[in-house]
Amino acid sequence: MRFNARDVGAIAGVLWSAIVLSTSALAQPQELPKGLAPSGSSVSTPSVDAAKPAAPAPTLPDGTLAVPPLARVTDTAGVLDSAARAQLDAKLAAFEQARGAQIAVIVVPSTQPEPISDFANRVGGVWKIGRAGIGDGVL
Repeated sequence: MRFNARDVGAIAGVLWSAIVLSTSALAQPQELPKGLAPSGSSVSTPSVDAAKPAAPAPTLPDGTLAVPPLARVTDTAGVLDSAARAQLDAKLAAFEQARGAQIAVIVVPSTQPEPISDFANRVGGVWKIGRAGIGDGVL
């Protein structure tokens, strides 16, 4: 499946919204410990809201993450608050309605011990995102 420039622009817009929503949903940034930021810099790192800890993601006997149930937005890391999750879900649903292509966002704390590409392939194989025969799903 080849996407035209309009589709690529629309996908990029939805993904940019996901990034903006996920970073705006984070708690106030904390300063990096001394030695991690360049001297004289004010670099900070976001931290997850401690009031809403994420439940640990279920794992399989081999230690890899279990594939969660299909959803447009899955956040087992607790990065998105409920408002951001709902807003992103609505944007993804609108994109699917307008273009037909499906986009799913999954945020996990880590895929270790499994490489991220293997985890993404496993999730994609179970979720089967996109229209059959067209292959227009994005994870």
